Amino acid sequence: MDYKAIMEIMEQEQENQPMASEETQNAYSALDDAINVYAEAVQKDAFYFGYITAMKQMKEGK
Repeated sequence: MDYKAIMEIMEQEQENQPMASEETQNAYSALDDAINVYAEAVQKDAFYFGYITAMKQMKEGK
């Protein structure tokens, strides 16, 4: 079977795929939002840690 035939089958079958329910889409959206909030918090923690470490080193004259 060649690539073109496989792509045609995939395109035909995509039309038969069930759509996600509104509840599933909303849950995914909430999960995505939570992950983004978590990632931002981790980045802030890393920044503050680096900042505080640099300030301590400056005070110690390193």
